[in-house]
Order: sequence, then C-alpha cells, then structure tokens
Amino acid sequence: MTYDIRLFGKASVAVSVLQLQSVFEACRFEVLDGDDARWTQLLVTSRRGEEICLIERADKARMAKEIDWLREELADCRPRSAAHWTRNYLFAARELYGCRYLSFGLSRDFVSIPSSVIWGLQEIGGGGIVHAEGQGFSNEEGYQITWGFSDRARGTRQVAVLDGDGRWQSFEIDLSDEREREAFKLGARPAGAELLEFN
Repeated sequence: MTYDIRLFGKASVAVSVLQLQSVFEACRFEVLDGDDARWTQLLVTSRRGEEICLIERADKARMAKEIDWLREELADCRPRSAAHWTRNYLFAARELYGCRYLSFGLSRDFVSIPSSVIWGLQEIGGGGIVHAEGQGFSNEEGYQITWGFSDRARGTRQVAVLDGDGRWQSFEIDLSDEREREAFKLGARPAGAELLEFN
C-alpha cells in the first residue's frame, strides 16, 4: 500500500538537507540522489533507521506530467471555483516535491512525519499548495479547498472557499455531515459555520 502527497511551489528555492534537519530532529534525511544542497531524492528515516517516506524533487518533465494528470482530476473537481483557482496556480508553479509514504510512514508512531516534512518544505521553500491522495488540494494557508474524500469520510476539517472578491473564507466542517459537505462542494459556507480567525 502506498500513499502520496505533493507540494507545488511558485518559488524555485533549493531546500538543503541542513535546513530540513534543523527543523526535524526526530528523523534523519539520507540523500539518495544529488548532494546535501541540491538533492533530488531523500529517504526520511526515524533515528532508529525505520523508513518513513521518500521525498523527490521533480525535474521539469516529471512536473509537467504530474500537472497534466492533475488537470484531468480537476476537470471534475468541486468546488468549481477552487478547481479553477488551483489549475491556474499549477500553471504558475516552478517546483514540485513529491512524498511517498513507506512502510513505517503509515504506522501510528510516524504517520504525522511525512505531511510535516511537506509542510516544512512549504515553509522553508517559500510557500505552495499541497495535493493529498484521496483528499484533494489545500491552499497556501493549509486549508482544504477541493473535495477529494470518499462520502464515507469522518471527522472535522478546516476548509476554505472563495468569496465574490476572490478571497479565501475559512471555516470548519464535519466531513460526515451531508449538508455541510454539499455546501462546501458548491463553494459556499454552510449556515451556522463560523469563520475561523486570522483570515
């Protein structure tokens, strides 16, 4: 079983292993391809050597292929306004980091590390949007903006929709609440859902 997440960034910034290691003390980064300053493949392990995930920095050809594949997904994606915004963002992207969970990355002890590394790359590398397999896209602030979940999804999620002025309105929904789920898919804030602070 594999699980992938991707970070698309507009800034072309090479994030060094030293920068990552200074942020993530609970794991180690082994360069599989390239060097510490300009790597293209990293193996992330625990301090004891358990393999958690593989991080790749894509070249232009691989990035174009991934964007073409995601464009097809976005054709049927909802909310439509967020899908359109995301498509435009992808066309302006200059960096792609892919993360594949390995055996220990799916374990309870390490499951938070792969996504944390992707968010760390986002912060150090100057921003970006994230695509998580089976979930959809999150914007630069980390709010879910497209629906990619199954209708059996449970739990709460912080999401955002575009208002009439093209600004993100963020709030929380219950993924299992059909009314809230459908409102989000239409690009609307469900009645009673309060805006989150710091917008």
